[in-house]
Amino acid sequence: DVFVRKEIGKPNVQRIIDDYANNYVSPLFLHKYEDSGITLQNLYINPSFSQAYAIDRQKCDFDEQDENRNMIRFLCDFLWQKRKNDKERILFIEGDAAIGKTSLISWLCYHYNQIDIENDTKARQIGQAIFMNRKIVCVRLRELDFSTPGQSAVSVVLKYLEIDSLESFNRQYADAILLLDGADELSMVSGIASSSIETFLLDLRKSFSNHKLIVTTRPKFLNMEAFNKATFQIRHIVLNHFDKEMRQEWLEKYKACGETVPISTETYILSLSDEMASGVADTPLALYLL
Repeated sequence: DVFVRKEIGKPNVQRIIDDYANNYVSPLFLHKYEDSGITLQNLYINPSFSQAYAIDRQKCDFDEQDENRNMIRFLCDFLWQKRKNDKERILFIEGDAAIGKTSLISWLCYHYNQIDIENDTKARQIGQAIFMNRKIVCVRLRELDFSTPGQSAVSVVLKYLEIDSLESFNRQYADAILLLDGADELSMVSGIASSSIETFLLDLRKSFSNHKLIVTTRPKFLNMEAFNKATFQIRHIVLNHFDKEMRQEWLEKYKACGETVPISTETYILSLSDEMASGVADTPLALYLL
């Protein structure tokens, strides 16, 4: 019933959200068998992150002494903290390949969908805390179609969402949060070469001026200096690789799903120094493949 209610009048918007949410609860690709417990939901580790400077080179208000794994508090602060002359409009979440950027978007979509389910679960509470009953709109950037010459950034996105105009979008999603996943992958999309990714994002920001944007990307694909002359400010965090504590936590969750880990593999994963683990066993995907 929840699914049907949300689908009415906005099928593609909810379909995209559901795709991400289903990705969170579905068995991972090496464990796609009946009753598999190996899902993102069961293995998810709250990401550790480092904060970059705001675009005006002043430090962000968020308390840097707070836990650097408290993503809920950080998102709430970016989205809803009422600060004097708050001009922060885009949050960039940067991270290496396989570090969990899309998993984070799936985590957000799953908890968003839990808001409409009438129970008092922790998942619903998390969804309410982050989104405050606001709507979200997700865009998987690599799926955008730039094949028609002369299209504006907003027209490309609206076509993807199956919404006929910006006015219609604003009527339905006046207070929505936009999740733009995979800005780095835009460099591989045919048709966007004539304009930079930064210009595309700035154009979107201009069109969706009443919305806050969360953008994921791999490092070095965006020139943050391109936002220096903007009339708004950004936040920028970098997802950290897993340290030994996070690798241990992941292994415990994996084994709690009824799976076994060879002693030699577990010893290898836990005996590595953080420096040695870099690129070997310090991302969720690397651990899963090991």
